[in-house]
Amino acid sequence: MEKSGQDARWLERLGRELDAMGFAAHVVRRERGAFLRVVSVEVPSLAENVRARAGSYWWSWSEPIGPVAEVRAAAERIAYVLTPSAEAFRGAGAFRASGGPASRAEFRSSAEFRSSAG
Repeated sequence: MEKSGQDARWLERLGRELDAMGFAAHVVRRERGAFLRVVSVEVPSLAENVRARAGSYWWSWSEPIGPVAEVRAAAERIAYVLTPSAEAFRGAGAFRASGGPASRAEFRSSAEFRSSAG
């Protein structure tokens, strides 16, 4: 079994797990190897390229996520990193105090308003 082919299969397994959790994930095959592009559907700017090598999943900054045998645990770690906290949307209270939105719905509405007003 070709090593790069096995790595891609591990990434496909992880991608299916992340898809089931509500993320957009697809394997990108390049000459230098495959990686899994994972994007938060809720906040597309939150994205990561995950690699598989030496029996582990790896962040783009070369830190291990976890062993490929623990695909669910790896998916949960990735989901945790790519999920915005409620505090981020509330700006830990500071944004609301300045008259900004306090909820995701208000955030979306204000962002839509700003983009349509300009």
